[in-house]
Amino acid sequence: MVVEMLRASLVPLAETLEIGAAPGILPLRDVQHLVTPVRGRLRDQAGLLALAERLHPTPAVGGEPRELALEMIAEHEGIERGWYASPIGWLGIDGDGELMVALRCGLVAGRDARLYAAAGSSRTRTPRASGRNRG
Repeated sequence: MVVEMLRASLVPLAETLEIGAAPGILPLRDVQHLVTPVRGRLRDQAGLLALAERLHPTPAVGGEPRELALEMIAEHEGIERGWYASPIGWLGIDGDGELMVALRCGLVAGRDARLYAAAGSSRTRTPRASGRNRG
């Protein structure tokens, strides 16, 4: 579902587009992910922000069909997603840039930390440091 959404979203913007025929496995230390390589070259008029608007959120985090799923999430999920599944990145003055989606991330402010993952968010408070150096 995600690969087909990516294909449909990218074809109008791409000069070239190569999408892997089947997913592969990306083994990480504690988990494995299915990965389907997607490579292409955008047409000159296709900007990074327009690309982000077309691609975010994917069905993996926003559901399908997109509008109906997002409405249902907003109505029934019962938590504030915060930064979960937010696109982050940079955009250069020349229009080049990089975007990624923060599926697992955290926000630290003083002694408070808010962690975001696929199951939503959790809030934790760091313990007070003792007077001893534990380094």
